[in-house]
Amino acid sequence: MHPIRQYRYLLGLNQRDFAKLIPISVNGISRWENGQMPSPTNILRLAIIFHMNPGILLAQLVEQSSKN
Repeated sequence: MHPIRQYRYLLGLNQRDFAKLIPISVNGISRWENGQMPSPTNILRLAIIFHMNPGILLAQLVEQSSKN
C-alpha cells in the first residue's frame, strides 16, 4: 500500500476530507496515492498532518516510487 494512503487510512480519513486538510483536489490525492511525488511544500504539509519527520516520509515515498 502506498505510504500516503496508508497514513490517511490510519487517520480514518477519506480522500475528500484529507484533501481539505492540505488543501488540494481529490484528484491530487489520487495522483499521489498512485505514485506521483508531492511537491516539497506538500511533503512538509503531509508530514505535519501525519505527525512525522518529513525526511522519513520523503524516504518512504522515494522507496515506493522505486517499486513502481
